[in-house]
Amino acid sequence: MKRRLSLIVPVYNVEKYLEDCIRSILMQSFRDYELILVDDGSIDGSPQICDAYAQKDERVRVIHSPNGGVSHARNLGIEAARGEYLQFIDADDLLADGDVLQQMMAFTADPEIDLVSAKTIHFPDGAPISGSAGPGKHEITADSKRVRWFVSDTMLMSCIYSKALIGDSRFDTRIKLGEDVLFLSQVVSKAQKAALLDKACYLRRLRTGSACHTPYTNGDLEQNILVSQLLYENLHGKPGGDELYEKYYVDQTGLIGKLAETPGRYCREKRIVRKRIAEHFPHFLSNRIMGAGTKLFLCAYMVSPGLFFFLYRQYKKAKTT
Repeated sequence: MKRRLSLIVPVYNVEKYLEDCIRSILMQSFRDYELILVDDGSIDGSPQICDAYAQKDERVRVIHSPNGGVSHARNLGIEAARGEYLQFIDADDLLADGDVLQQMMAFTADPEIDLVSAKTIHFPDGAPISGSAGPGKHEITADSKRVRWFVSDTMLMSCIYSKALIGDSRFDTRIKLGEDVLFLSQVVSKAQKAALLDKACYLRRLRTGSACHTPYTNGDLEQNILVSQLLYENLHGKPGGDELYEKYYVDQTGLIGKLAETPGRYCREKRIVRKRIAEHFPHFLSNRIMGAGTKLFLCAYMVSPGLFFFLYRQYKKAKTT
């Protein structure tokens, strides 16, 4: 059955969190959607949870696949999607309240809008969960540069995309960290008209063991450089694309955050990252969509990586308390 919206949830060994995620979706006042749970070869109780919900609700579909990684799972979801619009949700995260989808999908009454973006709240695993109430402010733009700037501070999962916008874009299965930013840059570079809902609609759980919160490992830097190269290919020369690339470049070079949280010195990696920042440093300082805090961190890293790591740890501490 064709639906207005397809929600794609990759599932891998998340039995502790999965039911909370599914319930936050099934409680939505907006009903014209399908929920595609892509079991990526889980070896815990996640597959059974997926199947149980599929038996109880006809809107829930389950795809069982051998483990291929989150990018592979999302691609399977895209291929299976019957909706006119798509949203990606991580299985350990939540939608903020029961009206999130209704408020975001309301923008799609305008057929020219191919991207709807909202805000994200990060919360530490085990902390009380709370989202933003009320309808929130909104803005709509058809300026291609503004569209790119719209999502410069957003996340893959806090956006709804038209299936036509996604087209043949797929997640790069070679990328293990940063695949979401790369896909977002591909899609945003094609977007013509977007809506921004100034409300926290997506709740992202910060948990130990997730891909973004694992220690630095050998190979991460090479992955980081590959993502940066692909980002440049996607964005260079497009309206607003170069500034967006610079911002994403810094976010990806933010791999130094993993270095800061990992025991060991990794002096070679720190030197390489500093050299990469130095190559773009003047452009970073004049970048209009890069926040003052990010520029401060960059200046600190150029002066001393040790100073950067101190400021970074203080920032992370303040963000999670």
